[in-house]
Amino acid sequence: MLGAVGAQAPDEGPARTVTVRARGEAGQVLGERTVEVAAGRSVPLAVDDLAPGQRVRAVEVAGADGVAWALEASVSRADGKLVSVLLPVPDPVPPSAVAVVEDPRLGTG
Repeated sequence: MLGAVGAQAPDEGPARTVTVRARGEAGQVLGERTVEVAAGRSVPLAVDDLAPGQRVRAVEVAGADGVAWALEASVSRADGKLVSVLLPVPDPVPPSAVAVVEDPRLGTG
């Protein structure tokens, strides 16, 4: 499920375009689709539509600035349907700045 949220108001702003990729066991791309998501709207996308009949090990959403997404996984069994919602793992954020402080104990002259 992909959803776009506007910067000023939830349903205002430009549509966002993302690329969704299904990846296999070795990380290879099994299927890919470009999806446009209007602000304030959500778009369901089935993994089976990305890679029909293939065993998908990961889903990648590229260009997702301004787009919230989650993967809903489900399987039907004799005793009912098992559903799980998985949130994306964020990329590690490296420090953007390093504090530099003058040490009065060091002589410069």
